[in-house]
Amino acid sequence: VSIVLANSAYPECFEVEHDFTFDGAVGELTLTVHVPHPDTLPTEKAFKYTKASDSITSTSLPVKARKDRYATAVCQVALRTAHEIFEADRDGIVATLSMTVGVDAVDPATGRDHFVALVQLATDRVSFEALDLGRVDARATLDHLRAGVSKNPYDLVPVSNSRGVRG
Repeated sequence: VSIVLANSAYPECFEVEHDFTFDGAVGELTLTVHVPHPDTLPTEKAFKYTKASDSITSTSLPVKARKDRYATAVCQVALRTAHEIFEADRDGIVATLSMTVGVDAVDPATGRDHFVALVQLATDRVSFEALDLGRVDARATLDHLRAGVSKNPYDLVPVSNSRGVRG
């Protein structure tokens, strides 16, 4: 698992870190995935070079597009991570995966650092391998797998635990 996750390459501006434990008695991998804070990501939509002034100017991405892009990226990280784990485990040692994808942030109420869960997914190998990942929408797939997904990841609204991901 360490090797698979260490070889998972992401863009420089979107570094992802993983922590995990494995319970061999039941074959469950518990994984925490840390994604970058939305404020650290580029906000440019396009760049334009002006020859006359020899300058480069940028156009900002609208806020809605930034929010949509971040939400999509968080969902894609969850699916990609699950895929990489199950795909690399050819012997089927990992039977189930319990994953939380989130971001480290400062709690505005307390001023303390905390982890904000943006996606919570619990799935088994059979259910996940039945997916055709080349033809899915990441958010729709997480909904299909009954994952908990934040209603607004960009604004660090935590996933609601009211439904539960295994329920």
